[in-house]
Amino acid sequence: TGGRSKLATIIVKRNDKEFLRVEGNILIFQRLVINSEKARIRFKFDSDSLFHIGLNFTYNDKNKTISISSTEKLLTQSPFNSSYHKLSITANQLSWKITDDKILFGGSTGSSLNRATFESENFFNEQRFDYMMGPDEKHPLLALANHARRVKSKYFLAEDMANYLRKPIEEVRIEMMKIAIQGYIYYDFNTDEIQITPKLYDAIKARGQQIDYDVINFNSQTQGNSPNATLDLKTMDLVINGIENISVSDSQNVKIYPSKQQIVMMKDRSFSFGGAVRSGLFLFQGRKFLFDYTNFKIALEDVESLNLDYKTKQVDMTGNRVLSTIANTFEKIEGDILIDKPNNKSGLKKN
Repeated sequence: TGGRSKLATIIVKRNDKEFLRVEGNILIFQRLVINSEKARIRFKFDSDSLFHIGLNFTYNDKNKTISISSTEKLLTQSPFNSSYHKLSITANQLSWKITDDKILFGGSTGSSLNRATFESENFFNEQRFDYMMGPDEKHPLLALANHARRVKSKYFLAEDMANYLRKPIEEVRIEMMKIAIQGYIYYDFNTDEIQITPKLYDAIKARGQQIDYDVINFNSQTQGNSPNATLDLKTMDLVINGIENISVSDSQNVKIYPSKQQIVMMKDRSFSFGGAVRSGLFLFQGRKFLFDYTNFKIALEDVESLNLDYKTKQVDMTGNRVLSTIANTFEKIEGDILIDKPNNKSGLKKN
């Protein structure tokens, strides 16, 4: 009805069920527009969700479109988390016309270049983890885990963390925002509350080689009105555009080059694509492959050719031996590429 209210909630229903919940500190109602800064966003898909702790929310009644976007504020640059796909999605804007069955991820309105990043829930990179430590005596993720153990809760205030670290509160708040952007914690700047996520504990265990992890992290870049990704609400398929390549195993040298730079992401990080797969010295090319994340293999569903390479005596600028292709080509290939054992996606265990 107009005016302002604190801690207001907007609920959008789809098929008579709650589909989107928006919680914001301040809502400003205008004639045709509802706006909320630093809004907590949750789309509900049966037992799954698409979640973000704090973004700018706008609903325009004239075109029936919801826009959810990041701002120049640090915390808004943290990723969406999709529990269905088990991915984090970093994009500048999500838009949904409430009469449509598609949710779009892309650049800000009017952008000529759209960038997004997609990262597996179990992604880990040792160099990135070690770099976070900087000049500190203790790694920030270890410090957070230790403090959570000390207070016997995954919820605590940044002020308490500052006292524990014996650091100025403003310095700690900025550090918490940077850690939240990487998905290791949720940090609500309004309440000063920190929430530890499972990803933090997984990263610590992965660094100690106590658990397996994967290396799936890839970028998308598109032009103009072409979205980085489109979520089909009927099938939950996420069509991702603008992908040059995806590395699914560093240790086994398995890399995917999608045709039309497009893949169709399905439940739990499995995805279909056409194009090429480089697996060691083998190069497969075809119209349809299926990457099976759980069983860590690639099904050759419609594969036209297989080329074999061999290492020559020549060395490139990086010190690696130059590859050359054997003239003969194998055609109409069937079967599976078994990348590694399903419990060894990191490649830590030598087969």
